[in-house]
Amino acid sequence: MTGPDFHRLCDNKSNTISLIKAQFSGSSQTTIIGGYLDKTWNSTNAFIYSTDSFIFSISKKIKCPLIKGGEEYAGSGKPHQGPSFGFGHDLTAWSYQGESYVYPNSYENSHQLIESPDYFEERALMNVLEVEVYSLN
Repeated sequence: MTGPDFHRLCDNKSNTISLIKAQFSGSSQTTIIGGYLDKTWNSTNAFIYSTDSFIFSISKKIKCPLIKGGEEYAGSGKPHQGPSFGFGHDLTAWSYQGESYVYPNSYENSHQLIESPDYFEERALMNVLEVEVYSLN
């Protein structure tokens, strides 16, 4: 799946759960992380406002809510990206550079999603192995 594939399938859908099976750079383990967005995905190149969005790790059993002030950056409607959450972006599959990563910024304790010895204070690159998105409508 690519970013445009994601938007072709998910734009105009709300209440979605994105599950990302990935392997962080420098780690031999796979992890399952993801995010919930109650608002509709779009391809407008703008951020998506939400007060109820969150990101999570199933592997670590943690949930990261939005920080105060992070609501305007809950999701990203950039057409070249797959599911993307937060300003910077806290969790992104397939950025415009072809990278997928976690970059703590708009979600509380989102650095806890990272399972990589290569992480130091910026973003942690990951290899996306599989993405599944479910609509809860």
